[in-house]
Amino acid sequence: MSQAFTTFCHRADKRFHEADCWNRWFGEVARARADFADYLSKEAYWESLGNETASMSVLATAAVRAGLLATTETVCWKHQVDHRKNFRGGRLDLWVADPGFRRAWAFEAKQVNCRPGTREATIADAYANARYDAWDVPEHEGDRFMGLLVVTLPQDGDTAPLHKRLVAFARTAPDFAWEVGGGPRCKPAFIFIGEAIKRPKPSARRQAK
Repeated sequence: MSQAFTTFCHRADKRFHEADCWNRWFGEVARARADFADYLSKEAYWESLGNETASMSVLATAAVRAGLLATTETVCWKHQVDHRKNFRGGRLDLWVADPGFRRAWAFEAKQVNCRPGTREATIADAYANARYDAWDVPEHEGDRFMGLLVVTLPQDGDTAPLHKRLVAFARTAPDFAWEVGGGPRCKPAFIFIGEAIKRPKPSARRQAK
């Protein structure tokens, strides 16, 4: 298979079931992207990871192909940002389950479509915000709660420095990280996943700045 259609895992903790299960899942993402590109005519073509909603649909397609269950945009209650005993209406970006292992994962997602000059701090902030959002998902929605960040690179221009920054981030910051292809019509992309974390209080955020 051409390298353009492959998925490369930059980081995954082999101690956990997710490492093998998600490698199968993300191994299907490149082919799913390519299939979307092949199906769409040149006049109607759109990037299959063009925005967060489209990306979740591609990831759900890949999950089903890997033998998992998946839904997107599921209606659910979420904890209030500042009070976990109160709830607000919302939607869960992506829900995936392994029916054999009996484990379900609830994902809250963000997406950054990079320009050549996009800074690592922008990526880090979006990744953290996805993990904060995952903390607001109530316990009955899954067994583990994860923040997920999709990052696409531009197809034009010199992206080598940006790619280098993303690889460095992938190998140090997230719990899981994949680089996914999709063929010549698809933008290079990274997917970062991390465990949900509690949102810092506003005063703490101001002090951090």
